[in-house]
Amino acid sequence: RTAGAELCAMQLYIRGGAQRRTEATAGVEIMALRTAARGGTAELGKQAFHERLDALGSDLDVASANAYSVVAAKSLTEQFDATFRLLAGVFMQPAMPATEVELVRQQQLSSIKRRDVTPDGRLALLVRKTVYAGHPWAKLAAGTVESVTPLTLADLKQHLTGMRVTSRLVVVVVGDVAVDKVRATVRETLAKLPRGDYKHTAVPRPKFTAARV
Repeated sequence: RTAGAELCAMQLYIRGGAQRRTEATAGVEIMALRTAARGGTAELGKQAFHERLDALGSDLDVASANAYSVVAAKSLTEQFDATFRLLAGVFMQPAMPATEVELVRQQQLSSIKRRDVTPDGRLALLVRKTVYAGHPWAKLAAGTVESVTPLTLADLKQHLTGMRVTSRLVVVVVGDVAVDKVRATVRETLAKLPRGDYKHTAVPRPKFTAARV
């Protein structure tokens, strides 16, 4: 807690990351989260959801990394509760309109294709696949053209369902928000999800047994 802070940041981390990816599913997690974050919720359609965010002066975004994915938001301190409930709604009950799925897919494919043809992108890809050969981190969060193209709305919904277990979730709030307030808001939202049986396992160390070029 940071006394006197006018802004607060909140992050919902979903553990698992690359350890739960396969070559066939790489890219599904970030595509599902982007669709959820942009398409509104079961209670608020896309336009109403974003109008509500704007009215609160808040913003919300998602990302996916090696060890986790995250749904993150920032707001004025006094709008913490309302903003956190929007964040929770995106994760727990997203609208997932089919039109948004296709828009997110095309944007993701465009980004992947740029990565695969630009010199810097190809170099980064080569370094990653060489350094992390045989390691979970070799599988990119964005996926590949081959893995992202066939993904369906049903695939995205199924993947999100698998993420909605509290054993995978970590909530972080930074700002002038009382711990009791955070706990109460979480109990009324994310804590209603099933516990699940996720167990964190350490990522194996990359192995360098011989020179690779």
